[in-house]
Amino acid sequence: MTGAVTVARKIFPCWDRGGVICNCKFINSSPAKIEKFLVYSAQDSHRHKAEDVYGALCYVAKEYTPNVIDVGITLRKLYDEDNSDWEVVKQYLDECVYGLKDPDAEADGGKFEAN
Repeated sequence: MTGAVTVARKIFPCWDRGGVICNCKFINSSPAKIEKFLVYSAQDSHRHKAEDVYGALCYVAKEYTPNVIDVGITLRKLYDEDNSDWEVVKQYLDECVYGLKDPDAEADGGKFEAN
């Protein structure tokens, strides 16, 4: 797991453990804002695969909250407990899950950019 922890820390160095404020009935914080989206077709798949490991996901799920598991729980509550319509779910996804630090940031291959 040590290698996965190193990978996770390299991938998520800016995450704080508390997330950011989120306006949702079932959760009041969200994962850190997204720096930018990555275009997988612009990446070297072998370089990406080397760091895209299950252990890194496990580490992040244990060390950071809210995380991907909390997002799933919130979506389930919006559906099961609140019978939320699409606009409520869309707002949660747009603002809390897929919120960008800079909405004008251009997507690219990131550190895995193919040569």
